[in-house]
Amino acid sequence: QTCGQMPAYVACPWPLIELVPCRQTCQNREIQRILLGFICILPSRTSTQPAEVMQYLFKRRAPRWTNSMLNDSYKVFGGMVTELDQGIGAVTAALESSGLPYLIVLVADNGGPLEHSFNAPLRGGKHTLWDGGVRVTSFVTGSVIPPARRGTTWDGLAHSSDWYPTLLSIAGGVLPPNTGPRDPDGQNIWPALLSGGPSPRTEVIHQVINNYTKAQGLTDPAAIRVGEFKLFLNGAPGDDRILRWPEPGTGPVPFGQSGGTRNMFSNETDNCRADKVKGPPPKTTCKPGCLFNLTADPTEANNLYSDPAYADIVKQLTLRLATAAQSGPPWAFPFPSKQMKNLTLEICAREMITHYNEPVRTSVEPAPPPPPSPPSPPPAPPAPCNAELKQACPLSKYGKDYEACLACTREHPGDCKPEQRQAYCHGQLRR
Repeated sequence: QTCGQMPAYVACPWPLIELVPCRQTCQNREIQRILLGFICILPSRTSTQPAEVMQYLFKRRAPRWTNSMLNDSYKVFGGMVTELDQGIGAVTAALESSGLPYLIVLVADNGGPLEHSFNAPLRGGKHTLWDGGVRVTSFVTGSVIPPARRGTTWDGLAHSSDWYPTLLSIAGGVLPPNTGPRDPDGQNIWPALLSGGPSPRTEVIHQVINNYTKAQGLTDPAAIRVGEFKLFLNGAPGDDRILRWPEPGTGPVPFGQSGGTRNMFSNETDNCRADKVKGPPPKTTCKPGCLFNLTADPTEANNLYSDPAYADIVKQLTLRLATAAQSGPPWAFPFPSKQMKNLTLEICAREMITHYNEPVRTSVEPAPPPPPSPPSPPPAPPAPCNAELKQACPLSKYGKDYEACLACTREHPGDCKPEQRQAYCHGQLRR
């Protein structure tokens, strides 16, 4: 037997919900039929040490395309994909037998982690801003799909937030304005999926850099996609490898040949874990920036940032990121950390009884509003302007006297704008 895997998402284990009984449950329930379908395919998970990649073995044989692999992590991944496939098959069969109209949307939350999976031809993976980390596989299927659209593809731009208004629209609902801590900004892509036409979404802002992100210690670059162009600013997008599935071997290879372990805990039977597949440090820094045409260059290999022909595109996308950063609200943490910890313990305690991971409350006391963000310092002056001011008004001459520094720059402004002179003297204060 070989092994299946699933990263740990919760801090307590639950027994495996067998798929056949679960399928019958889904068939017999008239209420929450679809929701139960998705709960039914949740695999059994457990948690070990934070630094360890946890994988859980299901008592099923992994497919042939992983049996011949030497690496234990890839074997575990193959077993988990097999289990997921069988779970979705059970849910689909239950929905078909019900005779009710249904729709299944399968969408990944991120690209595969490079420590145990592959995203070629895309660069990078989970925890990176490369397309291998943020561009994911998805499909839509079910009886409500018109026959003419079945088996077709759609290449429009979409974001995970778009599924909420899309599914609500399909169900005949109306999107409320107060649906959460932020105003909804998703797009209804259902008309475009049905027609094969262009997407209502034209951009995806992956990351901005402002006082809120700095307060969280974020070191990722700012990143945005508009149309076919993607821009990174001032930072490393992450692990930049392009990994492909190894060629299959000529015969099966037993589990445990590359560090995999069985039955770590006394109550386990045929449970297997495998360590991360580590890689070299990333080489691409994107300082001051990277620009890629994702249509012509899906591997993000040809940096157009310094190409004069694309200067206007760099300028437009940079301005859009700056505007989004300036107007962006604080991070939408659902609960303070202590309250979140208590709620997690309640959920886990309930889960040990019901074997379902689900909320146990319908409301909690609202969190206090976040403090206002301090104003951002003026932007640094461009290099030529900075050089003029250094020559006319050297900071070493003025110590920490901001007003004297500013008075000097008024007498020797050169080509510098007022905000540039202010930024120069603010730089003196930070020294």
